Amino acid sequence: MVRKLSAYQFNAVIEGGTIRIPEEYVKGLSSKVRVVVMSESKGAKDKASLFPNLHLDTRGYKFDRDEANAR
Repeated sequence: MVRKLSAYQFNAVIEGGTIRIPEEYVKGLSSKVRVVVMSESKGAKDKASLFPNLHLDTRGYKFDRDEANAR
């Protein structure tokens, strides 16, 4: 038995434990679906604030790809 998987991505707000699927996607769905939920965590910090004491001066630094690959 061959199963065809289709993936849809959209942003939604959870209301009373329910996520509404946009109408344009509903017509292409079967009665059984696999659901993956990704949530942005509350109070997430930006990358710069994760390492407040890290300051690198890269002026004058020359990247050598061959040297990096030799390691």
